[in-house]
Amino acid sequence: MNIETPPPDSGEPPKWKGDSSATEEDRCWSNEKKIQDARVSADVRWARVYGIVAVVFLVVLSLLFLSALVVWAAHYLLPMDRHWLTEGQLSKLQSVISGGGLGSVLSILVQRQLSK
Repeated sequence: MNIETPPPDSGEPPKWKGDSSATEEDRCWSNEKKIQDARVSADVRWARVYGIVAVVFLVVLSLLFLSALVVWAAHYLLPMDRHWLTEGQLSKLQSVISGGGLGSVLSILVQRQLSK
């Protein structure tokens, strides 16, 4: 496969000429430390965003689990005339609480966050 490459002094601007990141990298090409610092900075930003998203996801799942547990417990603890859930709804709620699926997801997320 033969790919034609224009000579360096062809007069055509490179395709990346309008890209500010590429221009900055080209300007700093001789300064390797500055390029590595930019990469580290991008990695730190990604880790920070990932951490925030993971914590928000963990909080939302925890709140859903706790609210399901509170609703289920309140239904059984209140007097009989205050019961509002049908047997089918109770069954689904109990399967969510005791099924382990939600708990295992929460456990995995907590373990990942604690191991960092």
